Amino acid sequence: MDAGEDFGPWLARQLKLADMTQTELAQEVEVTRAAVSAWITGRAAPRPETIERIARALNTDLATVHTRTTDTQAGLPVGWYHRPGHADGGRELGNAAAFAFDADVEVLARETCQNSLDERITDNGRPVRVRYTLHELSGEKLARFREAIQWDDLFPHYEVAAAQDQKVGRVIDAGLRDMYDHDRLVLLRVDDYNAAGLTGDDYEDGRFAAVVRRQLDSHKSGKGAGGSYGLGKATLWATSRLGLVLINSTLSEPHEGRTERRLVGRLDLPWRRVGGQAWAGPAWLGRPDPDSPGAAVARSWWADEETVESLHLTRESGEPGTSFLIVGAHDVASLVDASRVSEDDETDDDFTIQGM
Repeated sequence: MDAGEDFGPWLARQLKLADMTQTELAQEVEVTRAAVSAWITGRAAPRPETIERIARALNTDLATVHTRTTDTQAGLPVGWYHRPGHADGGRELGNAAAFAFDADVEVLARETCQNSLDERITDNGRPVRVRYTLHELSGEKLARFREAIQWDDLFPHYEVAAAQDQKVGRVIDAGLRDMYDHDRLVLLRVDDYNAAGLTGDDYEDGRFAAVVRRQLDSHKSGKGAGGSYGLGKATLWATSRLGLVLINSTLSEPHEGRTERRLVGRLDLPWRRVGGQAWAGPAWLGRPDPDSPGAAVARSWWADEETVESLHLTRESGEPGTSFLIVGAHDVASLVDASRVSEDDETDDDFTIQGM
């Protein structure tokens, strides 16, 4: 078979995503369960005619099985997972870490550069490179991007969050106004190269969990080492009026047999009630984890190039590192309080999110 991810780990993940057992696959392709187990453990490889049956069983094309550079379409669809509200009624009305300092552009550059320096790959003698790219989307490009991030699913949450008379709510309200009134959305992408990338499991200790799952986890490599992702990472989300950051990481060491195009999104909103249910705050864009109750928790996924491009996360090379896309970027320090509206400003007085 063609070079790509090792067949065994790839097949094991496809079965997990498709909620299919080894026995069920064996029945579909007319082999024994022991044969499927041997493929997964690397003790044997399927014959060409069997590969065709595997492709049909996984509801994908033959090329996907041969190349193994992406997951099959049999996997659960990528979507948003919102953390349910706390059973004890507790509420977080924003991420306090994001307001620990003025997250202006200067602070963002300082903190992200420091994070990248701390994650530099040192054994090759090359420096870490950090690149900042600014995009302004409008018209059809903006519409396509909103479709790519599943905006219709997010909108009810933004609608409620923007109506809250709290600091986070006012910032979100200003971001929505700018996007809809001016038909534009500013994206600021921070790329680093020759850095470790977000390695590790989705939930256990590691770089990925430190950035995407946890707060104030600096992921120190030792007692005397600096931390890469402590308080400073909050500047990424604080620089987004919409509290939304999308991530594409190329790993310096394989995870699930892969290194390129590990994607995830994280949204930080205040506590809210949507659809009659309370939601605690953060949400994640990812593939539903079949091991979670009801497959309701989203984890990172290995995306194809088309998906990466639609999310404006294409990297310039396969060099390890991470791209952070700040959606609705702005200079927090220069933000005018959206609640200060002149009495004769009819547009602002009449403004409602429903009217967008």
